[in-house]
Amino acid sequence: MTIALTACNPEDATQTIHWDTQSKLPMQADGSAHLGLAGPITGIIDNKLLLMGGANFPATMPWDGGAKEYHQEAYIYEIGDGHVDFVKQTPTHIPLAYSAVCSDGTRLYIAGGENNNGIQKDVFTLELTADSIQIARLPNLPHPYTNGGLLKVKNKLFFIGGENTEHVSARIYELNLSIAGSTWETHPTTLPYPVSHAIFLTDAKEQNIYIIGGRKRNENSRSTVYDQILQWNLSTQKIETIGTLPRPLAAGTGVMDDQGDILIFGGDDASTFHQVEDLIAKITATEDSNQKQILIQQKAFLQQNHPGFTSDSWKFNIQQKKWSKIAPIPAKSPVTTQALSYKNMIIIPSGEIKAGIRTDQILVGTIGKGGKHAK
Repeated sequence: MTIALTACNPEDATQTIHWDTQSKLPMQADGSAHLGLAGPITGIIDNKLLLMGGANFPATMPWDGGAKEYHQEAYIYEIGDGHVDFVKQTPTHIPLAYSAVCSDGTRLYIAGGENNNGIQKDVFTLELTADSIQIARLPNLPHPYTNGGLLKVKNKLFFIGGENTEHVSARIYELNLSIAGSTWETHPTTLPYPVSHAIFLTDAKEQNIYIIGGRKRNENSRSTVYDQILQWNLSTQKIETIGTLPRPLAAGTGVMDDQGDILIFGGDDASTFHQVEDLIAKITATEDSNQKQILIQQKAFLQQNHPGFTSDSWKFNIQQKKWSKIAPIPAKSPVTTQALSYKNMIIIPSGEIKAGIRTDQILVGTIGKGGKHAK
């Protein structure tokens, strides 16, 4: 399926994205389709796509008391011309989801996340060999965090935002990989607000880091969902708002394209999420057992009938500070995963498509001009 990028700017009018929607996670041992994974650890190493860990609800949905299961399998794919091909599956013995992940092309860097033991502060690297996955430990984060951002700029790692059971963070932590024995240090620069579930990107020249959207949970009230695009200039150390999203969004995906613009795919605008939060607050506040059961049933109904997340996609021209609307993803629009940029392709593996429901799809989009794109 070929999707034209409809844009406000004339020079973008001929740009197209060809989306391949046929690639999937491998079938389960019993021959059924894979349930899909939220919060998977994913990245590109040595021209291969790696997808590992993640979480789902294999038995029953959470509103029916189902337990979240954290997975340890890794799936490796060869990246082709506009598609990916499954190569093999292997266990990692590290059940983990919602970690912050980045790649330098030869290895993944993974920080924090969560599993059945709670929120983690472990940091490690992952490399692929011909026969196995090699894992090496780095110094732990100062505190356990999940749903944060991790970026490698030159020879430094930056961990940004995230949350744990106590708070949502506005901190930035830095690890200098070029100094043996170094540990994470609190960076003097802080975000203007605490944030988790944001999109974290860096430009090709590694001059700026971008923090896009995201949210902050609030005790006994609705979460704050952000619409800001923050730019952190690594030379001046100044963080400023350079634009606002068309609407507040969290847990979406995004990449920088080869023109230095930001592409945003989907996200949660919290229209259903806020209603669920309202009901949770009422359930907590009421002492009437009958009323509590009614509210619990209303919450379950809302979650069971979740409409899915927005499939809207956008392009932000950083120089002009202007948005162009992109035709939406022609499939289930996932959140709590990453969009990965590889050559002229965008890869969005698995993710969550509505409350409690994951997808086994691996979306592969090929960017072209004037219809010249992968078949």
